[in-house]
Amino acid sequence: MMYYIRAARVHNLGERMEQKVHGENMDHGFGMIGYMAALLTTFSSIPQIVRVCRLKESRDISLWTTSALSAGILLWFIHGLLIGDLPVIFANGFSWGLSVLMLG
Repeated sequence: MMYYIRAARVHNLGERMEQKVHGENMDHGFGMIGYMAALLTTFSSIPQIVRVCRLKESRDISLWTTSALSAGILLWFIHGLLIGDLPVIFANGFSWGLSVLMLG
C-alpha cells in the first residue's frame, strides 16, 4: 500500500510539472515574479565566486554560514520537486551547485 501512495505522488508530481511546462494553470503572469526572484537570488553569488577564484583565497567567507545556506538551498530544491514548481526547482538546483562550488 505504501508503494501505491508513493507511486501516486510521483505520478501527480509529473502531471503538475507537465501542466506548468505547457502553460496550464497559469496565474496571470504572477509566475514571472517567481522567475525574476529566482534569477536575482541565483546569480547573486557569482561575484563572490569570481572573487574567490581570482584571489585564490576564501578566508573571508564563513564556512558555517555558507554550509547552512547550502543545506537550506538543497531543502528548497527538494521542496520544489515535491510541489512541482519549476522556478523553485531550477533556481535552487543551480544555486546549490554554485554554493557547493564556493565551499569547494
